[in-house]
Parts: sequence; C-alpha cells; structure tokens
Amino acid sequence: MVNLLKSFDEQLSENLQQHGHSLTDPNAIDEERLDAAISQLAPFVPEDRWPHTRDELLRIIRASRDPR
Repeated sequence: MVNLLKSFDEQLSENLQQHGHSLTDPNAIDEERLDAAISQLAPFVPEDRWPHTRDELLRIIRASRDPR
C-alpha cells in the first residue's frame, strides 16, 4: 500500500511539474478548464474527503492567480 501511494505521489508530482503552469497562469486558464483539471484528481482522494480537498485546491490555485 505504501508503495502504491508513493507511486501516485510521484506521478502527481511529475504531472504538476509538466502541466502545473496551466493551473496558475491567469492568462491561460478559465473556470471550466480549472474545474476539469481539478476533477481529474478525484480518483486519488477518498470520496468523503473530496469536497474539502477540491475546495482547498481551488482556493490555493485562485490565491496564486491573484496579484499580490
């Protein structure tokens, strides 16, 4: 089980490194694409935790898009 989780973590990290810019670049993303991208992570999160996890991911991404 630990190896499986480690493998998921490595795959997610690699994907975020390759494609993460499309989640944080305010000129390259709209809400529909953001929803689609976030929804792809649902299979990796326990069903009962998904609503909270989804909200947290959206909050983090939106905060990184706001000018400081």
